[in-house]
Amino acid sequence: MRKLRHYIIPIILSVLLLAASGWAQTWQKPYKGIQLNKTHPLAKWLLAAWAMNENGGNTVFDSSGHGNNLSFSSGTTWDRDGVNCSANTSKLYSVAGNGIVDQNEGSVVFRYKRIQSLTRYDSFFNVENATNNSPHEMLAAINFPGGIDALYFYPNVDQSSGAYVRVDVTPSDTVFPTTSFVQVAIVWKNGSTLKIYIDGRDASVNSGVYAWTASAWVNSEQFFIGLQADTFPAGGIFKHFFVFNKCLSINSINQLAVEPYAMFESRRSAGIFGFATAGGTVFMHPIRRFLGDGY
Repeated sequence: MRKLRHYIIPIILSVLLLAASGWAQTWQKPYKGIQLNKTHPLAKWLLAAWAMNENGGNTVFDSSGHGNNLSFSSGTTWDRDGVNCSANTSKLYSVAGNGIVDQNEGSVVFRYKRIQSLTRYDSFFNVENATNNSPHEMLAAINFPGGIDALYFYPNVDQSSGAYVRVDVTPSDTVFPTTSFVQVAIVWKNGSTLKIYIDGRDASVNSGVYAWTASAWVNSEQFFIGLQADTFPAGGIFKHFFVFNKCLSINSINQLAVEPYAMFESRRSAGIFGFATAGGTVFMHPIRRFLGDGY
């Protein structure tokens, strides 16, 4: 029995050390070139998945399998955490004729850290005609059209019905601090849902109008992260950015907050004891994540 204890105790201590040190976590970015696990429950809804793990070059590659790669404009740079879109000329953009999103139903989920003071019209993402910057078929930007310091989302900004949702961001130091990343999740379903979640909290103030007309132009335009109308950059760093053609539930949004890279093939499981770390907080997950279903 004494010999058995001699072997068991080091094994237990080793396992605990590995769990505590972050081994087998899905918070760590996948290595460059790692593909999506198409069997993951969330993966089937993806239109684009940018892990932003290239750390070099002028292209952010799409892991969804749809080929929706993004290119750098001048002023866009790599940061150790992702892509820096704070400069006045910085943005990421898809090829012409690829608006990527589904206006009738979808979700956009990303992590963002502010590094500059937010100003009017700071743009997170939009779909527009790159030739003349109009029409803007979809737009998520700070303080647009003005009056209230807020993050606004318009599923079809050019439509006269004016359907939108907003989250008040005053003071911006609290909502978007310079010290940590914030998860932003925007979900929509034509005729029923318009919401913005900040770190899993529904902070939406709605226009009360849930119906809009999906634009025939959206797929012939371009998807942009950052700079909108060649004037208003995002003012910060994007860690990753996912686009879905599904209006995600709060449970899925919270899972992406804790395990944003669980959808990737060589992901690390949540660990024997179910530990996963997000933003310095320890979560306890079901043992089934370790057993392989990844959800």
